[in-house]
Amino acid sequence: MIAAGRMLTKRLLRATFGEGATRYAHALYHAVLRRIGAFGVPETAATQRLLAALAGQAGTIIDVGVNIGRFSWFLARHRRPGVPLYGFEPNAEAYALALRNLAGLPALTLLPVGLAENDQTATLAVPQDATGTPVSGLGYILDGPPPADHRATQAVTLKRLDGLIAAGTIRLAPPVLLKIDIEGYEPPALAGMAELLTQHHPWIFFECEPAHLRRAGYDWPDVFGPLHHLGYVILTDQDGVFISVTEPIQGVVNYFALMPDQIPPLASFASFANR
Repeated sequence: MIAAGRMLTKRLLRATFGEGATRYAHALYHAVLRRIGAFGVPETAATQRLLAALAGQAGTIIDVGVNIGRFSWFLARHRRPGVPLYGFEPNAEAYALALRNLAGLPALTLLPVGLAENDQTATLAVPQDATGTPVSGLGYILDGPPPADHRATQAVTLKRLDGLIAAGTIRLAPPVLLKIDIEGYEPPALAGMAELLTQHHPWIFFECEPAHLRRAGYDWPDVFGPLHHLGYVILTDQDGVFISVTEPIQGVVNYFALMPDQIPPLASFASFANR
């Protein structure tokens, strides 16, 4: 019922005031959610507790795939004062909403770029909902030429995270908390931050969705493999207890990657098994 009402409202706004009205409506809706404490992240209670604990201990937070800013908002609310948070979002529609949603947060830097193995330009496919409005959270980098169907596309800029760190655009203070959710483009993003991973062993919260990875020309070993090679233990929440896994679990898309010596200090915040 609520979804149907939102869809009808968007159609009326578009028909009356044009596309700009729906953007304004999105921003207003998100503002209401923040005010009532409902601008949260769609994660289990155990996952939220662990994320909050990591954010509270981090010296730097990096959000790769900010979308409209829900995770950045959550992590910013749990970090210590002055801890910098850097966010990356190449989708112009999502970036504009994130700027509105996160306005006023201190020590926050949002960059309108994505991350990859090399500095380059790419094409982002932006699906649309039933009203023709871009679905900001579902944009993905195309593997090949632009589609011939109705999907909108954007030219986007991609950067190596290691290069941004070397240039001083990103200033690190360890420990580093890294969140990655970029609709199947995680493998090249990880390749472009090899020095960060090797030197600092950041705490990582990442998405591994095999269907999205295959759409981008990769598969789940392209995410799990490099992390395991570096010595990371990959964990996911199962009924409130974090278990280690060597491959994705059906129906689960979000995982933590931690070094073995990073797990014991977190025992007061979460329960772990099979370490």
